[in-house]
Amino acid sequence: VFSAKSLIQASIESFEDISGLAQDVQMLLQDSKVRLEAAAHMTGNGTTAPTGIFTALDANTNVEISLTTGSTFTRADLAGVANALGDRWTEGAKWLMHPAMAERIAALGTALGASYSVDMTQSLEEQLLGFPIAKSFTAPNVFQTTTIDNLLVFGLFSNFVIVDKPGSTSIE
Repeated sequence: VFSAKSLIQASIESFEDISGLAQDVQMLLQDSKVRLEAAAHMTGNGTTAPTGIFTALDANTNVEISLTTGSTFTRADLAGVANALGDRWTEGAKWLMHPAMAERIAALGTALGASYSVDMTQSLEEQLLGFPIAKSFTAPNVFQTTTIDNLLVFGLFSNFVIVDKPGSTSIE
């Protein structure tokens, strides 16, 4: 369990003098919470923040799929990831990746024979190999040639649970 804290310093007089300051402070705190949690749930280290899904999966090499050819991925690599999940977990499964990764997949080809999604010339919001895509700007986006990079996740996220304690946000 982790707790986040934010500090926005303002005097009591400023809250009395400035109309709407309380709402502005609440908006800033909510934005801070969303950004912090988004990063933690993707790549959090598990020590000073929750363990992110990419971090957790990276710790288990049994669930990683290596690319067929070095740092180049192909449709066969994507299909290998999808096929590795197994029948039990594919119903309701989805892809999770950074939007830039989705663009790399789109760049694989737009010809009819190279289609990896519904229509690669359109937005990738729909599907990839028949499964929905969820995008997160806090997912990893570094694609190197000398290391193994974990850039996308395919799975059934019903067992990936995020719990927030209701009423735990307070302003003094």
